[in-house]
Amino acid sequence: MDLQIETQDVDLPPHSLESLRSRVQRAMGRVGDNVSRLHLSLRDENSSKGGRDKICVVRATLNTGGEILVVDRSRRLPRALFRGLRRSKVLVRRELKKRRQRARQRRTPAFA
Repeated sequence: MDLQIETQDVDLPPHSLESLRSRVQRAMGRVGDNVSRLHLSLRDENSSKGGRDKICVVRATLNTGGEILVVDRSRRLPRALFRGLRRSKVLVRRELKKRRQRARQRRTPAFA
């Protein structure tokens, strides 16, 4: 899984960037094998003013084609990030399950 992290008005020290990469790998778990590219965009809408302004956008590109996009907003950036990752993991699983079911339906002949 190719991981790209983009930040806007968010300061991440280099050591926390590596920590973030490993945490994202763990958060995606086995589903990560089916994702060719994961793009994270972390933004702070109104910087020091406070409020629900931390936004995490997770864009997952699947190996078999297709893309999943999740946007989460929170007061705290870590919460927005991991809620977004959890939701994207669920959506990737759901999409893969749908594709397996469609493939099974095409393989089995319908007897009338």
